[in-house]
Amino acid sequence: MLVSTLFDRINYALRGIDDDTPAEGSEEATYWLSVINRKKDEWAYDPNENWSSLFAVRTLADPIAAATQSYNLDSDFMRPSDDVFVEVGPKKIKHRLVEPQLRDSGDVFITGKILNFTDTIEATDERVGGDILMPGFYSPIDLTAFDDDVLIDDPNWLVMAVAADIAFSDVTYEDKYADLVGMANDLYSKMKSANRKGTITSPRQVKTSVQRIGSVER
Repeated sequence: MLVSTLFDRINYALRGIDDDTPAEGSEEATYWLSVINRKKDEWAYDPNENWSSLFAVRTLADPIAAATQSYNLDSDFMRPSDDVFVEVGPKKIKHRLVEPQLRDSGDVFITGKILNFTDTIEATDERVGGDILMPGFYSPIDLTAFDDDVLIDDPNWLVMAVAADIAFSDVTYEDKYADLVGMANDLYSKMKSANRKGTITSPRQVKTSVQRIGSVER
């Protein structure tokens, strides 16, 4: 879906056919875009959901260098997904990604948007010169123009969420707020369910966490 289509659908949800869609570049369109991008970020940063559509394995800009323990992650990095690899030619060296307080020899951990290696990287280390592969979830870019693609799992949720936000802030449409929120919440629940289904041949497994006797809770 393009932003222009998103605008049309928001306009219909909010106003029906009583008014025209805001023109690109107008003050109202700028306001709508700001709401769209805020709701888009709320979706992307949902702490209870890892959206498969935001997953990527990125190669960090800086290769492994001797005596360098820390490497910058991309500015749009949100959170990791699994282990980190250092690729040296055809060889991939796996590093367990852990919380900083649980770091051990051979592990890596993240502080802010910095990836840190626990062990000292010597000049003779086989990893020197290798590329760091960072699997994780990355935030979608802001939408700025009518011909931008809306890269959200269900753009129709964004339609209702933005229309509800605008209605809440405008006395003219405040009577529509409750219905719009209800429709947005229903679409969001369906979007989360779809994200957790996996595929037909590889359904996503439900994780279980059992607190065992003598284990340390963290």
